[in-house]
Amino acid sequence: MDTRSRFKVTPTGRPFRVTVNDIRILQLLQRYRYLPSNYIAALLGWRGEYYKDILTKLRHEAGLVDCPNSSWAAANARYRPAVYALTAKGERFLKERGLFVPRPKTGSEFNHELMVCLIRASFELGAQQHGLELISAADILQHRNCPKETRFHKSPWRVPVSFQYDRHQVDQFVESDGEFFGLAHRQNGERTAILFPGFEADRRTEPLGPEDYDRPSIKKKFIAYREIARQRLYQSRYGLPSAIIPFITINEAHKRAMMRVVEKLTEGKGSKLFIFKSTSNFASFENFPLPTGHMVTEPWERAGHPPYDILQDLKGGD
Repeated sequence: MDTRSRFKVTPTGRPFRVTVNDIRILQLLQRYRYLPSNYIAALLGWRGEYYKDILTKLRHEAGLVDCPNSSWAAANARYRPAVYALTAKGERFLKERGLFVPRPKTGSEFNHELMVCLIRASFELGAQQHGLELISAADILQHRNCPKETRFHKSPWRVPVSFQYDRHQVDQFVESDGEFFGLAHRQNGERTAILFPGFEADRRTEPLGPEDYDRPSIKKKFIAYREIARQRLYQSRYGLPSAIIPFITINEAHKRAMMRVVEKLTEGKGSKLFIFKSTSNFASFENFPLPTGHMVTEPWERAGHPPYDILQDLKGGD
């Protein structure tokens, strides 16, 4: 049994050899900036506990991964899965072998970025569990329907939009928390796809609807997204036939409050553009959501409309 502290890197000096499974972890942490150990195992399809020994070696002996200091801030950090990230040495290791794929890193604080990663991971796990094709942001850019000027744009995912906010003209760029992706199902030669222009991971750091039109707010996001949809910017900029925007927040009460903002904006009609879900606030004492495909398998709520079932939409009555 390894008795080393999880809070401090303690190499033993024992020789190590990087294996194929080690490289699979490094490449996964290249795609996901932060992941708890049980999510790493789930995404790689591993069972049992042996993956913990691999992570211990990669961290303490190889120095290719580490646990960010911010990951220990929660009161129960000692008792929940450790969160891992690729180190600079890990990035160099992949670059030297031609395996590194550059991905821009956001300036978001740790808990927000981790929440984005957990949401993305759940969508990927749901796709794995139900035999769905996971459509990546790169797939969307490379699709024949995506205009060339978007494909080669320096910042393709920043959508410029103008709209009225409380009688003020607002011109801004909209860039979602999660990257663009999609899910597809094939049956009998037919392919059905749902495309998402990212998602919003809300940790209640923004007010619902301030009076100051210059301030960021949930209300302002809803107005901007509705205007993007009204102007069909997702169609003209990316070739997306339609779009659904998930909003995920950290408790049920705040989810209901956001839905009421949509109802008020639409004069009680609601909107099919937005879908809503709540998850645990793991930054304090709650545990991480389990590494399952719940983002795909469990229905979402909508303001003014029945719940939305991703699997039902993709597979119909199958």
